[in-house]
Amino acid sequence: VNSDVDPNTGQIYTLTLPTGAGKTLTGTQSALHLHDETNSSGPLLYILPYTSIIEQTEQVYADLFEFGAGIETPTIGVDHYLADATDDVEKPDSEEKTPNMATIPLWYNDITLSTTVQLWETVCGPSKSQCLKLPQLYESTIILDEPQSFPTEWFGRVEELLETLRTRFNANVILMSATQPPITYPPTCNTA
Repeated sequence: VNSDVDPNTGQIYTLTLPTGAGKTLTGTQSALHLHDETNSSGPLLYILPYTSIIEQTEQVYADLFEFGAGIETPTIGVDHYLADATDDVEKPDSEEKTPNMATIPLWYNDITLSTTVQLWETVCGPSKSQCLKLPQLYESTIILDEPQSFPTEWFGRVEELLETLRTRFNANVILMSATQPPITYPPTCNTA
């Protein structure tokens, strides 16, 4: 885990490990440790670029926390466009134009697995339902996995969003990847 910033003023952490080296477990352990160390009250958000990786990570977490002898098992939620948030909700007879509040993932779990699209839409241009997720960003610890998957023309904007998460939401952010992109801290790009 690397960092170039004074921990008293906030940091963006990076973790670089090759594929198969236990990046998910190492990143999660680091995030949980950082979360406790900073007395953060928000959830752990594990943000991934692809829905297929979310399902793999959900299974890793299920296996990890299944054997947590002596510790309280965290609640784990999944939020992406293919996730079925209506398992326990009675489906209406007709389609509604406004979403049923019970079907909106609000990131109230101890750990939420979601996509970069969900995170950026929540921070940048939230719809009504996405605005409901904003409070969960406060004092959260966010793992951004595979940030090299962002288009390079977005890097300046991503740097600004990371700074917003850190300063406005007092969030801890960990960038985690087998290949780190050229995102720097503090942000060096000014984009309009």
